[in-house]
Amino acid sequence: MAERKHRKKGEKGEKDEKHEKEEKGGEKEEKYTRDPISAIFVGVLIIFLGIVFYFASNEMYGISWENIWNYILMCVGSAFLISALLHSIVPQYRRPIMGEALVGLILLMVGIVTIYELEWWPLVLIIAGALVIVYGLGKMRKREES
Repeated sequence: MAERKHRKKGEKGEKDEKHEKEEKGGEKEEKYTRDPISAIFVGVLIIFLGIVFYFASNEMYGISWENIWNYILMCVGSAFLISALLHSIVPQYRRPIMGEALVGLILLMVGIVTIYELEWWPLVLIIAGALVIVYGLGKMRKREES
């Protein structure tokens, strides 16, 4: 109480600042919990996995139970990339996408390398280049919003 009496009119105490930060954080957390793109991510993932399991059970397009994990990695990676793309395109649900894009690219590339038995080191360069592009696009978007 004594602190409040001695503060000047425009000054805020630690409790007031902490309360404001919690409110802002709560708004941000609430925005992410209302994010329909997460539901789209799960739906796309279920559809992709259903297609892969159908192809594996019927041994179509070279997909069998012996190599199904490679295709599952590709499906999960693709779903992460679609989610990252939607988070960058839809203005009301924009959020940092670097983590989603990185996970998606890595899983997709691991799946591709194992399916086609490719050399993996050139793909590291491709992933690094794609991440630099994604990072640059994010910086451009932030400048436009400012």
